[in-house]
Amino acid sequence: MQQDLKIKQKTPDNTVQKEIEGIRVQTSALKEKILEPWQREIAGVIKDPSYTFYATIMKQANLNSTIKYLDEINTIGSKSGVSKFVYTEKKLSINLI
Repeated sequence: MQQDLKIKQKTPDNTVQKEIEGIRVQTSALKEKILEPWQREIAGVIKDPSYTFYATIMKQANLNSTIKYLDEINTIGSKSGVSKFVYTEKKLSINLI
């Protein structure tokens, strides 16, 4: 019984306190950043919603073309024969041993 009281009364040391602080969610990053009007002009705040839409479409198109390119490289490099240059992880580990 007395051991239980000692355990409950024990305060965490400095290392444990730092670990607890490191795990805690930092809500300050979620607050809205408010700029003065002149700061917004310098920062280049986008006022036109169509610009944001087109920028998103361009990023998605770029991602799609990159995926298609990498898929073609995988297809070409996976063909069996002398020119094969794409291997599975299992095949690589067997070749290294």
